[in-house]
Parts: sequence; C-alpha cells; structure tokens
Amino acid sequence: MSKIKEWALAIQEFEGFFTPSWRNWRGSISWRQNNPGNLRWSPFQLGTRDGFAYFKDYQAGFDALCYQLRLAALGKSRVYKSTDTLAVFFSRYAPTEDSNNPDVYAKFVAKKLGVPVSTKISTLL
Repeated sequence: MSKIKEWALAIQEFEGFFTPSWRNWRGSISWRQNNPGNLRWSPFQLGTRDGFAYFKDYQAGFDALCYQLRLAALGKSRVYKSTDTLAVFFSRYAPTEDSNNPDVYAKFVAKKLGVPVSTKISTLL
C-alpha cells in the first residue's frame, strides 16, 4: 500500500468515518457523504451539504482525498507546500478555527504512518 493510501486511511480513521450501527443508526457525517476525509471542496464532488463535499460513493470520496494528498505532497496545491511537515499540513487541513486540534491530529497520523510529525509530506509519495 502506498503511503498516500495509508495517509488517507489514517485521516479517515481520525475523522471518525463509521457506518451505521445500533448506537448510531445514521453513521458519521463523513460516511453519509461518502467523504472519508471530510473535505470541504473537491473537483470531484457532487455538491456540498453541511459545509462538506459529498461524493457519489465511498471510492469516489476516498480517491478525492488521495488526489488532494498527492497534490499537496507534489507541491501542486494552492494551500500546501511539498516541504510542509505533517504538523504544518494539519495546521491547515484541520485548523483550530474549525474547533480542531491539529497537533493531536498530526501525532495520530504520524503514529499510524510510523514517522515523526516533522516528516515532510513530499516523502509520503
């Protein structure tokens, strides 16, 4: 599995992507919108609901997340630079202004990837 897919799966887990269960019959917002990364915008989205993009199916949403991560790691993003560390990446991906804790997010993903938070995202290609 590529590091991009591992990175995306770690984001999916942190974002709380889960299917419906007896405890929560609706599933998570990311599950309902086929958006495992809780992306706010993607060129592949069908539209937006509740401030987040939604996709035709899970695979389309997962592919959109991988696409965004690949663009960031290649330095082809308007928001991220290839020289950004995971810590810097998550300070933009999940800013505190949106009630996120980017430090906790970066540490979670770094641990899942087996790398330090100081890892440059370009090395995750």
